[in-house]
Amino acid sequence: MQFGRVLKAHRMDSGLSQEELAHRAAIDRTFVSMLERGLRLPTLGVILALAHALNTSGAQLIAQVEQLGMSPHTDPPVPVRKEQAKKKASPKRLAFASDPCGAG
Repeated sequence: MQFGRVLKAHRMDSGLSQEELAHRAAIDRTFVSMLERGLRLPTLGVILALAHALNTSGAQLIAQVEQLGMSPHTDPPVPVRKEQAKKKASPKRLAFASDPCGAG
């Protein structure tokens, strides 16, 4: 389990929406979403702000992640979007102005 899962569990237990948590921690709601999905890693300042907003300590959040066998900074890499993968997989095609015989 990664930091985002611990964060989401605390948020849900507190009965807060992502928007409410973000407001209390003075961070953007989309950032909370990215943290919960494991797309971003929190800084120490963000961990402390979230912990305060959740009425817990930063040490408690980190301890829960460590109890689960992972440090807060071992989240999986950001997944590549399908559009990005397609762009990387398909070779670029160049169009040249030429006559029908290709001698142009």
